[in-house]
Amino acid sequence: MINKQKLDSIKNAPNGFCLAKWYQVTIDLSRGYTHSCHHPMRHKIPVEEIIKDPSALHNTHFKMLQRKLMLDGIRPPECDYCWKIEDTAGDHLSDRFIKSTDNWAYDLLDETLKSPWDKKISPTYVEVIFSSDCNLNCAYCMADVSSSIESEMQKFGPYPVTSNQHRMPREKAIKENNPYVTAFWLWFPEMVKTLRVFRITGGEPLLSKETFKVLDYLIDHPAPNLSLAINTNLSYSSTQLQKLISQVKVLFAHKAIKAFSIYTSLDGFDDQASYIRKGLDLNKFKANISLITDSLPESEIILMCTYNILSITSFKDLLDWIVEQKNAGKRITLDISYLKEPEYLRANLADDSLKSKMNDDLEYMKTLKQFSQYEINKYDRIVSWVNTKTADPFKFVYQADFYTFINEFDKRFKSNFSALFPGHKKFYRSCMKSYLWKKIYSLGNK
Repeated sequence: MINKQKLDSIKNAPNGFCLAKWYQVTIDLSRGYTHSCHHPMRHKIPVEEIIKDPSALHNTHFKMLQRKLMLDGIRPPECDYCWKIEDTAGDHLSDRFIKSTDNWAYDLLDETLKSPWDKKISPTYVEVIFSSDCNLNCAYCMADVSSSIESEMQKFGPYPVTSNQHRMPREKAIKENNPYVTAFWLWFPEMVKTLRVFRITGGEPLLSKETFKVLDYLIDHPAPNLSLAINTNLSYSSTQLQKLISQVKVLFAHKAIKAFSIYTSLDGFDDQASYIRKGLDLNKFKANISLITDSLPESEIILMCTYNILSITSFKDLLDWIVEQKNAGKRITLDISYLKEPEYLRANLADDSLKSKMNDDLEYMKTLKQFSQYEINKYDRIVSWVNTKTADPFKFVYQADFYTFINEFDKRFKSNFSALFPGHKKFYRSCMKSYLWKKIYSLGNK
């Protein structure tokens, strides 16, 4: 539970202020991008900046300008993920409150408010992407963080949508002589001294040799105050996971880290989850969950749900499965965020029947004692956002693009959306009508 006194203190800071802009960073070393936190769009790290100072992997000039806006009481436009939550009717905590009051940030509040906007910051929460190599092809993901999607786009080309070509690669990954990886290893020995959380993501981190290089470094250079985390899709043979488990056991034995967590993802359940996350093997996923909890009982599993329009009809089944895991003694926390992009997969496209399902699921979740108030609140704010009656002039376009995307997705992967998502039947038909009207409108304007 977040301390109200802490929240009030943050609210007394300049409007739009968020400590994540200073102390949390996700760095894509495979292509040279960064953002703080993970919600804003990634921006390019200028090579000339990291040559002068490797900490520019985090402290880019662009990011420092966003910090200046926050200190001046101005909401940075790139942080609109939280503004949407905060501007929704009712009392809702956005991620900037949650992050700013976390134990890796809050005690630095006073110091940060007094610091100049262009001060070089040593982050306390770091995520790195060493490689975009990935064995999954998720519907809402993009080529820049999944080699499987990159291969798909090379084979088939862009989707025939109008609103967002999110799956197209912006640039190729740097495979050799990568200046960003070089800068990371120059900076890491110094950066790790102040780190509280270090999280390796991807791609699939277990496919990268750099992941195991980090573990070896920490075995040789203990960081006893560090919480280590790995993002992994857990949809692979357990032999791949055993190597990770073995090294983590050594880290614990040497007291080289404070804690270890696994971050993994399910955005629905059963066949619908496998549709959203192509390549997901739910049986292997479940087996690997058990392997982790049996082998590393001191570890925690954070199950992330990127809640989107396809999550709605199997979300209750996901809740029931998590309850089973919690009842079996597994330390699993459900962490739900709404999908921001692409727009045509957002949950707020839901029609009344799907909204009704969401409302029912929220009330059901509230009856389950296994879920904390934190977990419930994360879903509550998404439901409130979806139920907000605001006119979106582009909703018609997004619905048409949903229909276009799903049909092309089915064609490429030889799947059948209508058969797997019967609860979306009415919504799908509505999107088809939007597609036809859009097509008629386009022909009429030629």
